Amino acid sequence: MTRGDVVGAAMGVSGSLAGFTLVFLGIALTAFKGYSRDKATEVSGRFRLMIGSAGATFSLSLSCVVFGFLWLAHGQADWTYVVTMTLFYLQLALVLVLAVVTLRGVLEA
Repeated sequence: MTRGDVVGAAMGVSGSLAGFTLVFLGIALTAFKGYSRDKATEVSGRFRLMIGSAGATFSLSLSCVVFGFLWLAHGQADWTYVVTMTLFYLQLALVLVLAVVTLRGVLEA
């Protein structure tokens, strides 16, 4: 397996995980909108954590795709490969955290 195969796969998975992240964002926003105004202020901290985690994960996903594209389009420099793979592994971990935070936050409500 070549580095090009690995970067291409990481870009594809990152794009898919970006979409998956938006699903968790939708779950959090829908659950938050279900509260009355009085209750919404009480639980807003928990939902800020969920929405912030989704935003960070989505940004990381797009960053991984951008650096993967940079690696493919601009000479395949070692540093862009390392950045792409680092972002990819961080993204995988953050998606797991996002899933736990979101599902736990919604189910505890």
